Amino acid sequence: MARVLAEGAGGQLSGKLNGVVYSRNRNGLYVRNYAKPVMPNSAKQMVARDDFQAASKAWQLELQEVERQNWNAWAKTFTVPRASGGVQQLTGFQAFLALTAKSKVAGLQFYSDAPGVPGLAAPDPGFGVTLPTKSSCKITFEGAWASDAACAMIVYQSRPMPSHRAFLPRDFRVAKVIEGAATPPTSPYTIASLPWDTADSVCKYIIRCCIVGPVEGWSPFQEVEVQAVAS
Repeated sequence: MARVLAEGAGGQLSGKLNGVVYSRNRNGLYVRNYAKPVMPNSAKQMVARDDFQAASKAWQLELQEVERQNWNAWAKTFTVPRASGGVQQLTGFQAFLALTAKSKVAGLQFYSDAPGVPGLAAPDPGFGVTLPTKSSCKITFEGAWASDAACAMIVYQSRPMPSHRAFLPRDFRVAKVIEGAATPPTSPYTIASLPWDTADSVCKYIIRCCIVGPVEGWSPFQEVEVQAVAS
């Protein structure tokens, strides 16, 4: 049910009405189609909610005011893609949540300090995918992150689709975390078991990666669409 909020002569809607959601954020009013949550209480989603609550509590209770100010300042040095198109500026709180979540996925320690380098981390110039099958692939890389034990590359796979499909779904699962080390991992790195299962002997999917570390935050996603054959 939508409710009318008094604002100007005509007011404004807030809530759900006839399959459309009316809401607002710090950038103003927006409208979107209502989407029923899929498995809203799945184990993974419950863990994600717990992680979000823990990070929010850390921002409020564990970080000092000067640390929050540093996160606010760092967030102003870059933009990120907006799901609906274009780019957006994150708040310091949003940047803190994003890096905390990515660090947890990568198995890295929690950092209360904002990254010290303005902007996001640079993409890996050697990122690529070789020998893709429907259940495995090899990842190439050459970035300096691989020699730093405080950094990691998170590799994701999109849902596989038959090769004749024109479009690929944008839902991803973590395929592998490649950890940096003083003795760096070898490129190409074999991912022997991809997270999605498919009955199609010939398919296509997207492999994307993100580099995470305490000094430069995270890198923009890099993506490669691959045609895969039977293992």
